[in-house]
Amino acid sequence: MLAKRANLSRESFPVGLTKVVSIGDYLKSCPDRVLLSEMIGRRVPLPKEIPSLHLLGRMSGPELQQSLGISEKQAHFLMSAFEVGKRFFSEPLERSIAITSPERVFRFAKGSLGLEQVEGYYLLTMDTKLHPIDCHLINKGDVNSGFCSPREVVRTALKDNAAAIITFHNHPSGDTTPSPEDRNLTKSVSSAAKAVDIQFLDSLVVGKKTSFSSMRDLIVQKTSGLTQNSAAERCSGYSSCDDDQEQDESPSISPH
Repeated sequence: MLAKRANLSRESFPVGLTKVVSIGDYLKSCPDRVLLSEMIGRRVPLPKEIPSLHLLGRMSGPELQQSLGISEKQAHFLMSAFEVGKRFFSEPLERSIAITSPERVFRFAKGSLGLEQVEGYYLLTMDTKLHPIDCHLINKGDVNSGFCSPREVVRTALKDNAAAIITFHNHPSGDTTPSPEDRNLTKSVSSAAKAVDIQFLDSLVVGKKTSFSSMRDLIVQKTSGLTQNSAAERCSGYSSCDDDQEQDESPSISPH
């Protein structure tokens, strides 16, 4: 078993005694700067005054080098570690399990989007049973700039032969209140999807940690095949029809 000897104060243990603790306990007790030093194999701990892990996780390689005084190789290592952490907190979408609630979409999206410094607008496509088909990045940058086209959303959904779609994007500020531009875009995507008989189930704004908001109230609710039967159902989850559709062999999906 991996272990590390940690020196404790005399008040806790008799003189000369040390306690053997697990690597996990040792790392949990480390300040951020010491933990980062351990990760990159740096013998001398980083300066006491460093940005928070949350801010560091949003930095580019050169920014990490400048903020921490580390090499390019060490910065790349930290960026890889932060990316692993983001993916750890993202719940994968299994193709065999239907999307039945906005909470599940949020758990999928929060790891990768919660720390992003720019907005990313994503499209999640589904079959008639609301099994996920794929997740596409439609636009990255300012979603409100007019470059996010409802036509592109529908075109991508048709390529996937999707019966239903959900869109989601992040607000780097952490405020999940939909902007007027968010609401107008949701209405436009709803109309475009309805025109080609694709059910637009929801549009989410993803914030930090556990926050998100839904714009389902702006979406035209009825097309063929899939329905959302009541106000209670629209608040609690999504419904599907019983048509069969062949499943992709890939077990899960990720944004791309």
